[in-house]
Amino acid sequence: MILEISFPGGDEYYREAVHRDIRTVERIASEVFGQKIKVKLGESTGPQETRRGKETDVALKDPSVQAFMDIFKATILSVEPVKGAKERE
Repeated sequence: MILEISFPGGDEYYREAVHRDIRTVERIASEVFGQKIKVKLGESTGPQETRRGKETDVALKDPSVQAFMDIFKATILSVEPVKGAKERE
């Protein structure tokens, strides 16, 4: 699974911090999600509204996703289902 992390424009401090310790972030994310995670840093984005769909709502209810968002001050930009993954509702 690939976890893409993007930061709003002007938050280069956090982007650089994640880049410096990307292996640690991958290890922690892998532990949280219970599977091997590869982290990809997305391009800096300007403030934008998050388009919410059913997958996003399901992800937001997941305690591990919520914990990850809280720790890294993250926002969900998009959700792509993984083949074979079962939704937890």
